[in-house]
Amino acid sequence: MALIHCPNCGREVSDEAVTCPVCGFQLKQEPEKRKCSNCGQELVEGMKFCPNCGHPVEGSTGAAQGVSKDGEKAQDIPEGKGVEKGNPAEEGPGQSDSAGGSAQGKPAGKGSTQGGPAEGGPAQENSENAGNPTGEDSHGNPEDTGKPIAGESQKNAGGKGTCQISQGEAGSQDDFEEEGEAYEIVEAVPVQNGPAQEDNETQTPDKKHGRKHGKHRLILGIILAALIAATFAAFGIVAHNIDKARAIQEQQEKEEEEKQKQAQEKFEYQMQLYDAERDILSGATDAETCGNLILSVWNNCIFEVEDVETDQYTQPNGYFLDDFNDAIGNLYDDASFSSKLDAIESNQETVKSDMSKLKNPPDEYKDAYDQMTEFYESYLTFTNLVLNPSGNLQTFSSNFHDADDDVVNNYDILQVYLGDGTDEDQGDSQ
Repeated sequence: MALIHCPNCGREVSDEAVTCPVCGFQLKQEPEKRKCSNCGQELVEGMKFCPNCGHPVEGSTGAAQGVSKDGEKAQDIPEGKGVEKGNPAEEGPGQSDSAGGSAQGKPAGKGSTQGGPAEGGPAQENSENAGNPTGEDSHGNPEDTGKPIAGESQKNAGGKGTCQISQGEAGSQDDFEEEGEAYEIVEAVPVQNGPAQEDNETQTPDKKHGRKHGKHRLILGIILAALIAATFAAFGIVAHNIDKARAIQEQQEKEEEEKQKQAQEKFEYQMQLYDAERDILSGATDAETCGNLILSVWNNCIFEVEDVETDQYTQPNGYFLDDFNDAIGNLYDDASFSSKLDAIESNQETVKSDMSKLKNPPDEYKDAYDQMTEFYESYLTFTNLVLNPSGNLQTFSSNFHDADDDVVNNYDILQVYLGDGTDEDQGDSQ
């Protein structure tokens, strides 16, 4: 490596430098980059076909002669009648036009518009080839003339391009061989790249970048889809948990309402027990008072016992009555006593209504209801005895006291289930 002086700043720089590293002066002109005339792909020096589209590179002798990337010649097509019109390849040594040649490479007398036989380059002027149109030697073997034999499969070196050929009206390869016709190169056609034809060395950075970018987009798409699926799954789980929690809360609320309802029903039933107990006790007390007065009037009238409480019934005229029924009649005719009996009858109706409300008791009050029924029956016996006294003094007195005792005993047993029934206990229950 030698050193030279920069024409602009005079500093010493390498003779291989393209620009001055000090002032940036252009020391060498960069060679003009060649591009494909078909797709615009940048080409490397020496390329004969575009690595992107397969189009022949202009100015390349191999491309003009239909040579593939690896330098192999494409198959020549013998001229024949009815050859399709196409774009011929660039002229080469063997394809130069002559005055007597056909415009489309058709032989004379075979459907050509011009009657002269085709004349061409050195390959067609060779006397041996002219006298041997089949291309065979004296022994009948194919003669090596430097051209591919008609009908031979085309060679596609590198997989980047091939030559499109057209065939005349003859229907088979044998027809062409017999008549000595030749194929004509019409157009170089690019072949689509396939997996087996791709060459890593000819892949451009843009293609590699595109594939890499495509992989990145695929990965990002998969990640995005996974995130979306996870989000929906999370929302589904949250919604399920919310619904489940709401259902549990509703169930708990229903259970709580049911408990409150049962507690309210129990409280109301307990209050009804207390009401029945109070009404029975009130009626039994009035019956006891009235019954004791009946016994006193009855006994004092028979045994002529003076008593301030009974004298007005037993001796209304100052002397005792002879018949105790008259004395008892006077008692029932008394307005004060009669109102007390009416109150006892009214109380019976009230207690009857109370007992009807106590039907179908809760489980914990069934025993209390049974005992309340016993209390109610003893109450009815006792009050009916006072409202309708019968028998003699002895039987009435005995029945009255027995009924009174039954009421008291049943009341005491009922307290085991209800308490004493005072307002304080009722307030505690509420």
